[in-house]
Amino acid sequence: MDTSPNAPTDPPSLTNGTTLQDSKGWDGKLRVDRRAVITNAEILSDPEYSDEDAPPVEQIVADEDLLEDYEPDADDIDLVHCRVSAIEALHLERFNKVEKLCLRQNQISYIELPPNLGPTLHEIDLYDNVISHIKGLESLVHLTSLDLSFNKIKHIKNVDHLKELKDIYFVQNKIQKIEGLDGLAKLRNLELAANRIREMENLDTLTGLEELWLGKNKITELKNISHLSNLKILSIQSNRLPTMSGLSALINLEELYISHNALTEISGLEGNTNLRVLDISNNQITHLTNLENQKHLEELWASSNLIISFEEVERELADKKELNTVYFEMNPLQLKSPALYRNKIRLALPQIQQIDATYVRMNIINPFTRTTSILFKQPLPITYKFNSSVRLQRLAFRSYASMTSPTVKLNSGHQMPLVGFGLWKVNNDTCADTVYNAIKSGYRLFDGACDYGNEQESGQGVARAIKEGIVKRSDLFLVSKLWNSFHDHDRVEPICKKQLEDWGIDYFDLYIVHFPISLKYVDPSERYPPGFTYDGKNVVPGNATIQETWTAMEKLVSKGMAKSIGISNFNGQLLMDLLRYAKIPPATLQIEHHPYLTQEGLVKFAQSQGIAITAYSSFGPQSFLELDMQRAKDTPLLMDNATVKKTAEKHGKTPAQVLLRWATQRDVAVIPKSNNQGRLAQNLDVTGWNLEKSEVESISGLDKGLRFNDPLNYGVPQPIYV
Repeated sequence: MDTSPNAPTDPPSLTNGTTLQDSKGWDGKLRVDRRAVITNAEILSDPEYSDEDAPPVEQIVADEDLLEDYEPDADDIDLVHCRVSAIEALHLERFNKVEKLCLRQNQISYIELPPNLGPTLHEIDLYDNVISHIKGLESLVHLTSLDLSFNKIKHIKNVDHLKELKDIYFVQNKIQKIEGLDGLAKLRNLELAANRIREMENLDTLTGLEELWLGKNKITELKNISHLSNLKILSIQSNRLPTMSGLSALINLEELYISHNALTEISGLEGNTNLRVLDISNNQITHLTNLENQKHLEELWASSNLIISFEEVERELADKKELNTVYFEMNPLQLKSPALYRNKIRLALPQIQQIDATYVRMNIINPFTRTTSILFKQPLPITYKFNSSVRLQRLAFRSYASMTSPTVKLNSGHQMPLVGFGLWKVNNDTCADTVYNAIKSGYRLFDGACDYGNEQESGQGVARAIKEGIVKRSDLFLVSKLWNSFHDHDRVEPICKKQLEDWGIDYFDLYIVHFPISLKYVDPSERYPPGFTYDGKNVVPGNATIQETWTAMEKLVSKGMAKSIGISNFNGQLLMDLLRYAKIPPATLQIEHHPYLTQEGLVKFAQSQGIAITAYSSFGPQSFLELDMQRAKDTPLLMDNATVKKTAEKHGKTPAQVLLRWATQRDVAVIPKSNNQGRLAQNLDVTGWNLEKSEVESISGLDKGLRFNDPLNYGVPQPIYV
């Protein structure tokens, strides 16, 4: 037997005596067979566990130290999506100053923390694991925040001794009853949405509660909440409530979300004089009444009800001087003189002189009178005029100006809009205004890059929108990319930091490897962005491997510089290799994707691995005409294709909308751009309607394998698609 220091080690044994191997042999990494590894099999004998709650059989054991980069006095430990199956395997006893422990999206089935964490630990985040009951928190007497959302917990137990708790998050578990919270007098925020709760009770001692989130449960009655006098936010969306009784005692209530229930009227709000936001959408309410005490109402969401009287709406809202958001879409509102509203919708409130709402579709205002939609196939001009003391932010009967994109959940746990705005080829002199106007139009995702050369201007547009209160930073999803010249491990973090400074932000929502190409480093002080050449003439390859680059990208997540990381222009082979060593898998793959280049195999493979696809150049050759690319000039425009045009006419849409919907309907995100206000709105309207299956297949049948964004097409000798 070879006992030398360099001798290969045997792979570790499993509990059943077998060993872990990957397809190329053991190498000490996480690349192991997905066979059953239960590190603490005895836990399954616990009577509170059931087969349904048992840890998944596909858990992974690694021999590496996931916390090797952390100092003993680290105060923040963050291991997201690292395949941790047992907390004790991390050997947390070596840390004595941890204040925040984040173990999101792992495979932890039970909680067991060493006692040394008790004196310092304030926050613990175990979001999206497989925990079925709560134990192991006995020593955490200073804990202020506990997040166990997206687990398998059935009962809230063993937390009543945590007297310092201020925030509890148990979203989407299997909880059937509110219990086990006695004595938590400091609790301010309790989130129990998406469980199986039927009754609101056992909240008597939570007198300090300010926010209570109970959406998507099975609650049929509001009771036992009168003592929650400090409550400011109450969300009971998507339950089974027939009435709104029992709310009068909540005198400090500011926001009430009670949409998607079975309400037939508004009642029980007599004592809520501080109410600012009221959401009663998706009920069966026929009359807008009983709002006389809500003098400070700022937002009213009443879409998808049975409200008939337009005059009643005017009368009930007449004294709401602070009202700035009104939604009444999908109501059968009847107007005295419909002919007066063919070119505008006028809401005659005293605080508003005149509103001409744009892009109004009459079938949205009155869904029972479909014939009137013929009047509004095309967008109408828009003007807003207000009294100087009032600024109406949103009016929806329905306006595209209020549209935002639906989102897709990434494997990192974050939500990414399905429709965004691409910043490639946006001129520097107009970029700030373009981004600002796009935000006003409803765009929330902006796709930038070092190579686009307009990140400072993009950040200026974002800053302006935030300063004016149109959005908050958290409302936006900002994307940038790592350029080829910065693939060396020690170059990744500095260039990301520079890009963040250019944008004027603290983090990217998504940071992407732009190309699977390593080029020789170019100092940003000498030329930025550097482009494909080293000296302005010659393309000089670098030495960084994809693995080296990706390891540096993963550190951006742990340092909070990027919430998610992804890749672009990778093929299937590179993606397969990356998945073998990645501790954090790519959240997205951005590729050229249009009917002339469908890349169906790559799309299906990536999606099967939990990786979201983002399409660029969705209009095919049109994106490359301004680059004077001969291949684009020789290719018929997709906008003029007979199949696309026929489909557009059938649905009353533009060819561009059809091309974008062809992608989004197949769960592919899109990032078109436009400087035209009308097209900005049209490009957002590519999710709320569907193409027929045969139409999707016909458009997919246009595939020619025709790629435009190939470095070879620009004269760059990097044959990544050969």
